[in-house]
Amino acid sequence: MYDYDKIEIFKHRLSRILDIVRSDISVRNYDLDLYVLSLVFLKRVADNTPHIQRLWKHIRNNATHLRESRIVASELDKTFSELDEYLGKYNNLFHGIKFENCNFMTSIYAIIAYLDSLSLSSDEISDHDMGVAFEYLIQRLRFYSLGVRPYPDEIKKLLVNLLDVKQNERVYDPFCGTGGFLTEIITNAREYSVESKRISIFGQEKDSKNHSICIMNFIMHGEYDVNIFFGDTLLHPGNIHDNQITQFDKIITRIPFSVRSDNYYSEYVHDRYGRFQYGLAPRKSSDYAFIQHIISSLKQNGRAIVVVDDRLLASEGNEREIRRRIIENDLIEAVVSIPMKVSSFSKKSFSLLVLKKNKESYKTGKVLFINGLWYSDFDGKRHMSNVSLDTVAEILKKYDEVEGTSRVVSLIEIQENNFSLNVNRYDSIFIENEVLLKKGIGKKLRDVFEIVSDVFIRQTEEDEHGLPYVRIRDLNESIKEKYINTNEIERRRMLINKEVLSKQAIIISLLGEKLKPTIYDTEHSPTKEIIIGQNLLALVPRVRLINIEYLYYQLYSPRVLNQIAKLRAGTIPRIKKNDFLNIVINVPDLKSQEEYIKEQKLSLIEIESLRDFSIEKENELERTAQDAQKEIISTLSHNALPYIFYIHSNISILRKFLYSKGMLDEFVENPIQNTKDIDIELLIASESSLVRDSIRGIFDRLEVYTKTLEEYIDRTNKIIKLDLKKSDFKIVNLCDFLNELVDIHRREIKDKYQISVDCLKNIYLNMHEVSFRELFNQLFRNAEMHAFDMKNNKKNKNTIRIKVTENGDFLNIIYTNNGRPFDLSKNDYISPLKKGRESNGQGLGGAYINKVIGAHSGRLEINQRDSGMELHFILPLKENL
Repeated sequence: MYDYDKIEIFKHRLSRILDIVRSDISVRNYDLDLYVLSLVFLKRVADNTPHIQRLWKHIRNNATHLRESRIVASELDKTFSELDEYLGKYNNLFHGIKFENCNFMTSIYAIIAYLDSLSLSSDEISDHDMGVAFEYLIQRLRFYSLGVRPYPDEIKKLLVNLLDVKQNERVYDPFCGTGGFLTEIITNAREYSVESKRISIFGQEKDSKNHSICIMNFIMHGEYDVNIFFGDTLLHPGNIHDNQITQFDKIITRIPFSVRSDNYYSEYVHDRYGRFQYGLAPRKSSDYAFIQHIISSLKQNGRAIVVVDDRLLASEGNEREIRRRIIENDLIEAVVSIPMKVSSFSKKSFSLLVLKKNKESYKTGKVLFINGLWYSDFDGKRHMSNVSLDTVAEILKKYDEVEGTSRVVSLIEIQENNFSLNVNRYDSIFIENEVLLKKGIGKKLRDVFEIVSDVFIRQTEEDEHGLPYVRIRDLNESIKEKYINTNEIERRRMLINKEVLSKQAIIISLLGEKLKPTIYDTEHSPTKEIIIGQNLLALVPRVRLINIEYLYYQLYSPRVLNQIAKLRAGTIPRIKKNDFLNIVINVPDLKSQEEYIKEQKLSLIEIESLRDFSIEKENELERTAQDAQKEIISTLSHNALPYIFYIHSNISILRKFLYSKGMLDEFVENPIQNTKDIDIELLIASESSLVRDSIRGIFDRLEVYTKTLEEYIDRTNKIIKLDLKKSDFKIVNLCDFLNELVDIHRREIKDKYQISVDCLKNIYLNMHEVSFRELFNQLFRNAEMHAFDMKNNKKNKNTIRIKVTENGDFLNIIYTNNGRPFDLSKNDYISPLKKGRESNGQGLGGAYINKVIGAHSGRLEINQRDSGMELHFILPLKENL
């Protein structure tokens, strides 16, 4: 059993190491977590092994008294080489560690001194408890150095509960990272008094650093007999025996998100192990290649729990075909939805895919969908209660339907839904639709309307004698404004003979947060024909079936809006045409429709007005908050900057005095450089815990700190008060602008990393050039400082890509880099003066970018990726500012 009090004590003690590295401004190393975790690992082994203990003491003495970086680094490298030999089984576990290349040796000395004050022996803390504390440190360090947020414990527990591992089973994680899912299985087994030694653990990881940390993690948990293969799972699978894929009883993993398959395509086609029998994954994504490897690695009676991006559940093209074959082979046991809003570690919604090859007879031909609504709110945070976890596991075990939580769906129904596995597709409202259709009360929109689709003619010129070209921005926002005003709409000449709208119809937008239903009626319009623009749909009512005004108010009804909310998806919210036409509405007789209009019209207008009022209130609160920010920053700048100037002056006077006395190069004892969150445990009253520093070094740091503070306040002030004047905007060819900007930047960086622009046609934007240029320069600087490991970029693999796409009236500028994972929420990223506790930055870049995009009437979105950053700048085309 675990000693939870001791675990919390050691979590706290180990996490104090972060205070040491945070105080050292030179610590910007991608491998920080590997160095620190290796030292903790070394201390644990040393406290239990006399031979290694002697090596530790030698290092401790050199680090404390000699403090010669070259010598201490060399001794550390030798020690880890000997530790590799001592551990034996794990070949080159520490091959990625070279202290001679470490650029933060001062912090290494302090960490060694601090660790020396702790006892990490098995007598002090058991393997069980040490493993949990060590994994906590892994999570903290990876968030600090890489921005990788840990999986919440509740979600890991859910996965392990659903997996239901038994004694003597073999468990596999093909993309195991630092081993968190697999160690959770060990933790769970021990909590329920199952002998973990009787569970065989296997995994694979292609990142050498993660592979080393993973093995250390298992050893710290007291598990030495694990098999963690090193290498790329798709290219070089480790689970091979006699040239066949080794299969496992249970598989638990999270497939890497947004990994392109270019490097794997030849392997897909010529796979030696027959893994991709359901189809070749497209070049843009490896998701279904990963899934097929998992299926191939699963025993006939085994089960796999896979964390997937929701995108994968309803994707089109080749991925849909692969998914269809997997579903038709009855390999999906269940899908469990985890809503985005409750997943603090993830900015995307995701799901758990439960795979099983040989389903029990009562599960055959069916899939269980479980909606993740069992999260509860307490202490200001969202959690999953243990009772609810048990309930979810019980639902899966019984394959049970629970109203509002789960539903068993036949493969026939899934086929009817285009083989979508998105839980929203099987919501209770769509069950109600089937009832309405069977009773003849409801009808699909496609059955009561003729459809006039959009016409893409953006490249044609304006023509005053042409037809009004209706676009999303021309539709009405308010329920009170029913009819379209064609007088102010741009006219276009059609180059080819396509369908025009010449009948009474309701025009809706398939793109964006709102449908914006608007009636076109020749009786209310001076124009008898119009053209429907991109991403719009015109619904021409079949007069004998439906009153157009009735439909207009139906499209604002809660029932229809609920269906639309379930079907929308994407960074720019969009509903597919076929999905929209399959929406079911009540269609009574025409007389009842007229009565509905009389009875419900006012209440629907009131509901929509309240909704608009709520949105306006939110906007007003946001404006008030922005005004408050400006006032706070103005006051801070006015009051603080003079004192910073005084500090500068007094430091200069004191420095000159000490220089005249020849004292600048004398050393002083400095127990801790960081005064933030000082903990008594760091102020160990022993000579070995003190770090010696020169007076000159202290002055150098003081000058850096005060200069940084001054720049921080000044820059914050400018960002908060950013006000772009409309007179400074002009129409700019966006593609030319981006290509010129990138060409200049390429010359500046001199091939330090690759940067490309994908913008193939002329796209014009009403732009504030200066701020837009600074926006991208800000992104380039952030990539260099925080995302890319510039020091170890030997093969020039760091890349930035900028892609521009059009979607109706919207322009989407997609910025991506392949550096360290970026996992801030949008709110945290765009909030000035707010950043993660582990962040090294000032927390201002996102605020500036958001201000600029907002000034262009656009919005910023963040897509989660396994590596790097993906930002979307969604802007309206030809928006008048």
